[in-house]
Amino acid sequence: GFQWGTSTAYTGGNVYSDNLTGSFDLITKDLVRGGNTGIWSDGTYIYEVGYASINNTAQIYAYSFDGTSLTLLASRYETTPGNEPFYNIYGDGTYLYVVSRDAGIYAYSFNGTSFTYITHRRDNLSDYYDVWCNDTYIFVSCLGDGIKAYTFNGTNFTYKGKRDDGGTYEEMYGNGSYIFTACYSNGLRAYTFSGTTFNLIDTNTDFIYMYSVWSNGTYVYAVNYSHVFVYYFDGATLTLRSEETRLNSSHL
Repeated sequence: GFQWGTSTAYTGGNVYSDNLTGSFDLITKDLVRGGNTGIWSDGTYIYEVGYASINNTAQIYAYSFDGTSLTLLASRYETTPGNEPFYNIYGDGTYLYVVSRDAGIYAYSFNGTSFTYITHRRDNLSDYYDVWCNDTYIFVSCLGDGIKAYTFNGTNFTYKGKRDDGGTYEEMYGNGSYIFTACYSNGLRAYTFSGTTFNLIDTNTDFIYMYSVWSNGTYVYAVNYSHVFVYYFDGATLTLRSEETRLNSSHL
């Protein structure tokens, strides 16, 4: 996984700074305590999820970063169906949402020293793979089972809707108004959500193999294993603006 901070990038237990010359400087790194699959920061803490090979459980960790060093603050392990790892994580400022393919979506809180498990839920098929949320809804991409929406009231998840336009829904991201999904073999898709229904706004298949997507509100960035793509989205059409070869680039 990969997460941007302000001039800082977090990936796989490593922290890099942008030196503004087109490359990154490694600031520090932490020994990943298993297989890292996802990372996210709320600006205060850095959260990492994945798989703990020492006891065959899903893992979630919290770190602080003072500009020089990473400090492990807390960890928690969960036994999931099929011993699946946690794949990705996102938060809304109060709760953390974590997904595991065969187990569904989990909710946690973090008080600075420990994680508290609240609940989890799974609907329809498995394959919960990535998660993103705004102030109202939590969205999950589910590989071969489309995209799902939930609300969370602090105690329970409520299932709000689903859409599946075919293909494999890999990673996803939103900009407040639109939700973008990277779909393996089906390109890049843009959706809106009404509260009950997903609406497909556009699909761009200039390059069909997509794994990860991110947006800064103006442009939409997507990657596959060898290229980085930049799109412009005007609310109706995804237009490819540029493409650059970068080997082994599968996450944003």
